Amino acid sequence: NVIVFPSCTASHRNFLHFFHPDTPWEVSLTPTPHTAPVTGLRFDGKGTLLCVIDAHSKISIWQMQGHIINDWQLVQVTDQSDCSCLSVDTQPVICYSWTN
Repeated sequence: NVIVFPSCTASHRNFLHFFHPDTPWEVSLTPTPHTAPVTGLRFDGKGTLLCVIDAHSKISIWQMQGHIINDWQLVQVTDQSDCSCLSVDTQPVICYSWTN
């Protein structure tokens, strides 16, 4: 089991905090590319991918590295200037789910 929660500093810098409930003193603080408050977090079925969505509908996908709960790598992020498959054209994200 992994617990994750977002935080935002006064300068609008967003972080993800990862920890295991058996070792809550070992918190991993990971900076995110999000500038708006994070509004959604969802793990995939295996718990190795994490989808993060913010108030501006920016989506980022994170992947656990080597089954280590405090080592996450950003693998994809939306960009309003990019027409990638993750683009949501600044429309609000109201629902999302993993399909695997």
